[in-house]
Amino acid sequence: MKGFVVGMLLVGMFCGASYYEHNYTREDCVVIEASSTGAIFKDKCGFTWYVECEGYQVGDRADLKMYNNCTNNCIDDDEVRGLKRVD
Repeated sequence: MKGFVVGMLLVGMFCGASYYEHNYTREDCVVIEASSTGAIFKDKCGFTWYVECEGYQVGDRADLKMYNNCTNNCIDDDEVRGLKRVD
C-alpha cells in the first residue's frame, strides 16, 4: 500500500512539473485588430496572436494563457489556450 501511495505521488509530481514547463502567460497584450469573430493581439516582444473571442476592441488589453506544444525552442507553433481581460 505504501508503494502505491509513493507511486501516485511521483506521478502527480511529474504531471505538475510537465504542466508548469509547457504552459505560460503572455502578460499585457494589446488588441491591434478586432472583428466580430476574433482579435489579433500583440505582445511586448512584438509577436502577434489570433484568438477567437467576442467583445474585444482595438486597444483592449489581455493576458494570454499559452501552451508551447512541447517545443521550447520554437515559438511559432505555440497556441493560445485562454485569455483574461486586463483593465
